[in-house]
Amino acid sequence: MSSCLSLTYEYLGGTPNVAAVDVLTETFRTAGPRARRCSITALIQRDSDLAFEELLSLWGEMKGAERQLVGECSSKFGMFVTNALEKGADSQLASAVDVAAQLSIHETLPELIRLAEASPDPQLQKRSLQAVLSMTQSLGAGVRDQHDRRPIRRTVLERLAISVRSIDFHHREELIDAFLNVAVWSDSILLAMLDANGKSADTLARRLLRSPNRGVIDLLVGWVSKSRIPDPVVPILKSRDDQAFRDALLRHVGPTPTTRTLRQLESLRPMAAFETVGDLFAGTAGDQRAALLYVVHRLATDSQIVRETAIRAIETGDDDALRVATAVLRQMGPLPLSVLKSEAIQIARAMDSDARYEAVFDILLWRQIQLLDFPCEHVQETIRQSLANLSVSTFLASQSDLTFADLANLAPVMGLIDPELEQSVIDGLKHPMIDVRCRAVEAAAALGLIDGLLDALRQIYAQDHLTVRIQIAAFLRHALGDAAREWREELKEAPSGPVRDAARLGTGRLQEIYIV
Repeated sequence: MSSCLSLTYEYLGGTPNVAAVDVLTETFRTAGPRARRCSITALIQRDSDLAFEELLSLWGEMKGAERQLVGECSSKFGMFVTNALEKGADSQLASAVDVAAQLSIHETLPELIRLAEASPDPQLQKRSLQAVLSMTQSLGAGVRDQHDRRPIRRTVLERLAISVRSIDFHHREELIDAFLNVAVWSDSILLAMLDANGKSADTLARRLLRSPNRGVIDLLVGWVSKSRIPDPVVPILKSRDDQAFRDALLRHVGPTPTTRTLRQLESLRPMAAFETVGDLFAGTAGDQRAALLYVVHRLATDSQIVRETAIRAIETGDDDALRVATAVLRQMGPLPLSVLKSEAIQIARAMDSDARYEAVFDILLWRQIQLLDFPCEHVQETIRQSLANLSVSTFLASQSDLTFADLANLAPVMGLIDPELEQSVIDGLKHPMIDVRCRAVEAAAALGLIDGLLDALRQIYAQDHLTVRIQIAAFLRHALGDAAREWREELKEAPSGPVRDAARLGTGRLQEIYIV
């Protein structure tokens, strides 16, 4: 645009001659895009009610970028819009509502609330409600993010508290959402209404439970990290189970929750949002999976769900989720033997049948076994600890629930978990306690290691206690090699005594005669 025209618009924006307003308005409606923008800028520069009135009348004709220019007006324009909502002509109201909403003129909220409650025009009432919801959500989000506009927020909060109390008169539940949108957890008005256990508390609780409004949900989940949760809010946190609530809670918990947040989660168990909801992990965004692990673990959700979630997190390899997953598995401790045995039996049977082999891929134990090759020693060690109950060391313990039959049936699976299986048996044979050495002989037989350890067993037999010698003689029957069979035949022909009886009878009949 030429310098002459620029000077012209500058003059029109500053001259005291009110006719300039009409010129600028006509130019906006008839000229091209650049002239339209210059006309708006000049009207803004005039900074008068007459110019503001024209801007308001032109609002419906403006494009998006042109409306943004209006947002650069002085605070006097906000006051003009507020007055237009309060006293302006009906023809101005719709534009004033739109201007207030799109430019986030928070000073207009009390008047917008009045229109939302009592405007006789249904369309205007609807637009006012939408404006109130949009502006209170941004106002509340600002204070929760430490960017508070406290004077106007307090005014709006007090006005909306009146709307909450008068719900039976205006029947606009959106205004309850607006109140919750703009509130924060420390607001005395909010806490007093919730603690009163009256109609207002019931009204607020109903919207906290059902509202899909993001600001309301953010307020609700924020109580998880506060030192005190109001009594009416506790059952809502426990019972609400929609996806929007679940996502908001995970966003709030985040990848590094505070100790207070974790304690509050424990106090809220059980939470319906994290119980029997199918594949929790698949339904959770990648940046929320670490938080999901914290939540399901602290809520003491079914251990299988926690385990499944942790394994999935490690498999995906996300750093935050992997860190939390290993911590959770370590805190869970070794998996119960009953769980491991059940899954190991499924794997062992499938390994014996090509037709069923693919069935093992979905078994959690199989997936954990694969993670023993994960390219991170910390993960490998975590998985070994998780599977510790399915090991020779567990069998050697004096009160182990693992039996000879368990070891025999699960030997292929245990070999996948512990490549040093044979060394574990050898270490058991050298143990200072007789009972452990006897159990090690039994383990060698169950795992099919007698033939491989025959020389070591001969040496032990020659030097060890009679109880261990009896155990070796009894379990030689499980060997397959010729050398072991020949040795057993020799022991069968030995002088009369418990060793000969053990070689002849095996463990079953022997226990009827001797206490081994």
